Amino acid sequence: MHLHRRRAQAGEDGGARYHGRSVHAESSRWHWLLALPVVLPLLTFLYDSEEPALFGIPFFYWVQLLFCVLSSATVTLVYLLSRSGR
Repeated sequence: MHLHRRRAQAGEDGGARYHGRSVHAESSRWHWLLALPVVLPLLTFLYDSEEPALFGIPFFYWVQLLFCVLSSATVTLVYLLSRSGR
């Protein structure tokens, strides 16, 4: 979500433009990576077990904590990769 709103202007093709860029150009193929942190935890059959335990914590719990860390890393990576194109 943007902290401030930008004014959209109609482009030659009829699509909205922000500061000379088409809205479609703003989206990046890196954004598809954001589906991983959503879909992967929904596949519970992948981690529905108690073993291997990590420091006495069953696999089911510590892998969910790992998903949180990986989700944060994925969001950060997508942000940095999509910003580098600007």
